[in-house]
Amino acid sequence: MFAKIDEGARQKLAEVIKIGRMRKNISQEYLAELADISRNYVSNIERKNANPTLSVLIKIAKTIDLDLNEIIKG
Repeated sequence: MFAKIDEGARQKLAEVIKIGRMRKNISQEYLAELADISRNYVSNIERKNANPTLSVLIKIAKTIDLDLNEIIKG
């Protein structure tokens, strides 16, 4: 069974991903396309409504040129 991310961690995760995406000047839709995930999923992550898997976090990190540790630690 997977552990759920607590609210504080989900907030930091959402902020880091959104800031990283905005620094790359790409839309949620384009991030989703590049990371091979749905735009709705990206939106839900950024709105703190999703608990992304490690594989999704790796895809996002590579897409927005962030080290996975930066995303996880916030």
